[in-house]
Amino acid sequence: MPAKCERCQKEKWVTILSAMNEDMICVECLGEEKKHPRYKEAKLMMELESWKGNHDYPGLFAGQRYPFSVPHGSVVTPKNKCMKKGAV
Repeated sequence: MPAKCERCQKEKWVTILSAMNEDMICVECLGEEKKHPRYKEAKLMMELESWKGNHDYPGLFAGQRYPFSVPHGSVVTPKNKCMKKGAV
């Protein structure tokens, strides 16, 4: 029986846990999520928490709905990283 993607609301046979929050998302929505400027950071944080044994980590954008905003005062660099203005 298909599950419903929590982002696009379409019924899909395959869903995966978002790296950004606790949404169960389809492959198409995962592709969109990977384009977010803080995706790599969110994915790394999720993996680090898992290594520490925290399998209930809610994600970098816990409690927020997609699309997630980049914090005010942040700059997205060409290497797809987000950093505070003035940071070295």
